[in-house]
Amino acid sequence: MNGKNNNYIQYKLLLENASDLIIVIQDNKIEFVNQKPLADLGYSINDVSDKNIFDFIHVDDRERVAEFQIKKAKND
Repeated sequence: MNGKNNNYIQYKLLLENASDLIIVIQDNKIEFVNQKPLADLGYSINDVSDKNIFDFIHVDDRERVAEFQIKKAKND
């Protein structure tokens, strides 16, 4: 196994076994979420895969989160 593949495997293991919830979102869709904290919250990968992130944000907070996303995108 070369160093690049070894680094990838170590990085993947680190992400998957992290106790903090790590979510990768692209175009408001959940592209990646680590399994351990997800399971601790009672969800499976199938429960969240390809779902819109706003499905998991309380309706009262959606406008504020959307505004934050727009502001953040302008700064990047």
